Amino acid sequence: MTGISLAVVFLLAITMFFANGAWAQDNHPPVITSEPTLVVTTDQTYTYTVNSTDIDNDDVSYTLSKSPEGMSISGNEISWNPITTGMHNVVIQADDGNDGFDSQSWQIDVKPGDVRNIVVTPNDQPTLMTVDQTYQFQAKAYDNYGNLIEGANFSWTADGEFTTVDDNGVVTAVKPGIGFVKANIGDIQSAPGIVVKTAVPTDEEIANDITNSDSEEVMEENTEESTAEGEMEETELMTAVDENENEEDGVEDEVCDENINHSLTFVLLIIYAVILVIYFLYEKRHKSSSWWIFPLLISFIGLIVYYRYFCSGTYLWWPWVMVIIGVLITGYYKGRTESEDDISKNELPF
Repeated sequence: MTGISLAVVFLLAITMFFANGAWAQDNHPPVITSEPTLVVTTDQTYTYTVNSTDIDNDDVSYTLSKSPEGMSISGNEISWNPITTGMHNVVIQADDGNDGFDSQSWQIDVKPGDVRNIVVTPNDQPTLMTVDQTYQFQAKAYDNYGNLIEGANFSWTADGEFTTVDDNGVVTAVKPGIGFVKANIGDIQSAPGIVVKTAVPTDEEIANDITNSDSEEVMEENTEESTAEGEMEETELMTAVDENENEEDGVEDEVCDENINHSLTFVLLIIYAVILVIYFLYEKRHKSSSWWIFPLLISFIGLIVYYRYFCSGTYLWWPWVMVIIGVLITGYYKGRTESEDDISKNELPF
């Protein structure tokens, strides 16, 4: 019994010895030692190589427990192509495979990349101003992903003949004509057009000019003469105003013509012709008395699209000429095909 007791005590002592770690080695968690990059732009690829130490020499694996959209990790290499500016949270975890863990968290500040686009407001086609009128133009710069670039420094220029502009984008109309204003950052620019018109005097201004030019004595002595002269001056002024409005309409037509995408216009005309050809091939097999309705309908739809989206409020001569030519060709083609059909019907079989 004494020997058995001693053996049990010995085994218990050995068990406690190993349990307390005298011979057995405890596992130690890994420790991440590298530091991540905290700032990146949308033009750059974000990379971070994660390094850690493990005194047990365990193989350490890494996983992203929190990351922005598009970020990936391969081994210990993190890669990301940011497209949205702002602060983005990241958390990575290191695992030694023996229930030993370490984690690291940080924020990445994504800033806009280089300027890729400039938007100037107002940006009508064109912006209308009157002589001596001033207008504040605003410019904003954006990177390749449409992120606003705060604090961008613009260089403002104008043609100098019809308009001038200061360093803050304040445009002054100098004389009637077609002008422009440009906002530049390096090679990137935006240049909206400006049409400068002559200011039309109001009836009150006309009356004040007449009153100031003639004294009360002259008006009393020559009432009839002054009235006649006033009417003549008013008639001449209204005539000048009408002529000026006609000139301005011509200027607007010219600006509109310059801003038209002619390549797209010709593509649409080709599509228009193809649609008519397909329709005529169909009509040749399925004849109808109202064949002319579809060509006219598609022609007017094309004119409406042109008027609404290409050159709003302006009618140029050449689209109408193209439609008239299309209608003439339509009638000629239809008449010829009907004549051929009639001839083929009247031919004898021998």
